[in-house]
Amino acid sequence: MKKPDESLIKVHLAGKSRKKEKREREMNGSAHSSPSALEFQLRRGPAGLGFNIVGGVDQQYVMNDSGIYVAKIKEDGAAALDGRLQEGDKILAINGHKLENLRHSAAVELFRSAGEEVTLLIQQR
Repeated sequence: MKKPDESLIKVHLAGKSRKKEKREREMNGSAHSSPSALEFQLRRGPAGLGFNIVGGVDQQYVMNDSGIYVAKIKEDGAAALDGRLQEGDKILAINGHKLENLRHSAAVELFRSAGEEVTLLIQQR
């Protein structure tokens, strides 16, 4: 009787375990977990903080969400050089000021008057 090729068995088992691992992640919610929050400091550069924001109660970026989001990271700006902030991240607070229920212009003013080094609390996308 001919023995099965062990390399084929290993490939099959490896594929099965990957599927099982994915199924377990989906069952415990980690495959669809909520985005994580991150707090960090960012030093203003010559051209500012290096990103544009969108959102606010008067111009929602995400339907039914008046939050403030990162629209664009400016190339070679402070945020791009730092690397932690990404386009689409939701900014929850700046220097401890929550960015909830604000008009877009009020959020922009908080960023402009925030000082040389700011503390950002973000929800990563």
